[in-house]
Amino acid sequence: MTDTTPAAAVQLWNARYPIGTPVTAYPGVRPEEGEGERLATRTRSEAQVLGGHTAVVWVDGHGACIALSHVDPVQSADTYTPPAPYRRSDGALCCPHTTPVAPGSCDDCWDLVKWDAVDTAPSA
Repeated sequence: MTDTTPAAAVQLWNARYPIGTPVTAYPGVRPEEGEGERLATRTRSEAQVLGGHTAVVWVDGHGACIALSHVDPVQSADTYTPPAPYRRSDGALCCPHTTPVAPGSCDDCWDLVKWDAVDTAPSA
């Protein structure tokens, strides 16, 4: 999630992801922070602010709430609905977002992330 207030994060999450949304949850630490549990599951509650300081949601298969920063929505290519296209200021037909690029995103958005996949490190 972005740097925002917990209440704003909860409002945004609940507007985008209904109860039952498939997610990958990391109850302890995210993979980029260390080794921990990874759950392929679904939400079983709306998100809410815990203790006035942390945006959380409850998921199937785990007894405690998990911070939204440790929950990633999963949307398969089979169920993904592409966003409505629009024309960028440079005239390119584009989808209304560039990040994250997902199945159904326009070619111009995909072009923006292709450079991230290029290894620019000098070879040994």
